Amino acid sequence: MSVDLLLPNEWAVRGAQRDVVAAFLDAPGGALSYPDLAALICPTAKPKSQIVIARRHVRELRAKLGHLGVAIHARWGEGYEMPAASREIIRDAIEKRLAA
Repeated sequence: MSVDLLLPNEWAVRGAQRDVVAAFLDAPGGALSYPDLAALICPTAKPKSQIVIARRHVRELRAKLGHLGVAIHARWGEGYEMPAASREIIRDAIEKRLAA
């Protein structure tokens, strides 16, 4: 999944984080559960560890993308959601990079 996602290099979103961004873009309503995130990031981790690892990746993505207007909201007890406006910011950046 991450190979096809051409995010701007200056965003410094790589590896599993790139896969998480791609999953948010593809997910219905931009929502991902903790198990969905864990399957992308660390499929063999124990359930408690999966939540901790998912939170860390989301925290890092918020730090890297927040200044661009990209938001990732917590869905208490469920996972995370990236609003449509945030997904549009990312899609626009990808389109600009492809056009260059």
